[in-house]
Amino acid sequence: SSPILEIGCGNSKLAAEAYDDGFTKLTAVDYSQSAIDWQKRNHAKDRKGLDFVHLNILELSQHYKDESFSTVIDKGTFDTFDVYDEENVFARKAADACFHSLTTDGYIITATCRPFQRRIECFNHLPVKVVEICEIGKEPNDKTPDRIYIVCLQKVSEKDTIEKELRKTIVEFDGSYRVA
Repeated sequence: SSPILEIGCGNSKLAAEAYDDGFTKLTAVDYSQSAIDWQKRNHAKDRKGLDFVHLNILELSQHYKDESFSTVIDKGTFDTFDVYDEENVFARKAADACFHSLTTDGYIITATCRPFQRRIECFNHLPVKVVEICEIGKEPNDKTPDRIYIVCLQKVSEKDTIEKELRKTIVEFDGSYRVA
């Protein structure tokens, strides 16, 4: 399997369960040392290739080469930034770090309780495309927010982004001329 990065793993079972489902090259990071210690005690044993690392996601590039992971998974870490970061400044820096750790054509999969547009805004300065947005409704007796959105973005090459912007500019410049 291709290398996967989970950011903000906390005490979640996600990485361990993904490993058990056959995704055997997983790295889960969190800025909390106690969360990482807990993960190592409870989920790392007998799971070769599953690593739990104490790390602030803004420091990804200091610990991993660019394009080290095929997929980055976020299940709410970006939502925590929204509490204090209404302008998305910190979230955009975190998006940059995640983006640079991705291989070209790699995926960022993020779960959010916020409007999905808010999550896309974190990445809109980067060459990515929206692959899919799914809405998960609330189950009876569920204490989670009414809606959870899963947003899947894909890293594209700078060339693809430049060509897309050129096509957009041509269409905006002259509505009668369309580039396929």
